[in-house]
Amino acid sequence: MPTPTVPIDELPSAAHAARLEAEHLWAGRTRLNPWTAHRLEDGTIALSAEVHVRYAPTALASFTANAYTYFEGRPGKPGDQLPALDVSVAGREACVWRTGGVWVELWHPVTAPAAVDRPEPRPAGTSRPPRRGLPGARLPFGRRSKTATQ
Repeated sequence: MPTPTVPIDELPSAAHAARLEAEHLWAGRTRLNPWTAHRLEDGTIALSAEVHVRYAPTALASFTANAYTYFEGRPGKPGDQLPALDVSVAGREACVWRTGGVWVELWHPVTAPAAVDRPEPRPAGTSRPPRRGLPGARLPFGRRSKTATQ
């Protein structure tokens, strides 16, 4: 069931505080797309923004692993959660947390890995042609050959 979109300017102060906190935590790391807000089935607000950075998976994983230093020990509302990686939506990876009763999601699209071109398998019983003239092949003279001056 799609959730109704909420205009950003009509959000309660807790949602604005959560958005500003997320922007503060990500300042200097990357650029974020404009925020979207949705009201979930239980009535809570979920904020979402796409992350634009070259190594987004690494940035999200690093933020998730180190965010406890910021969030731990802060007063919050019951049900607040530390950031965690979420891959439940196909085609994207997200870092999701709950602060002040508002869900915050920073995400990036995940593309399927490109197919690797592999050579056709050879039929059984066929051998490869012998290598000739490749660098590193055996030289025509012995290892301790003597020169004419010796």
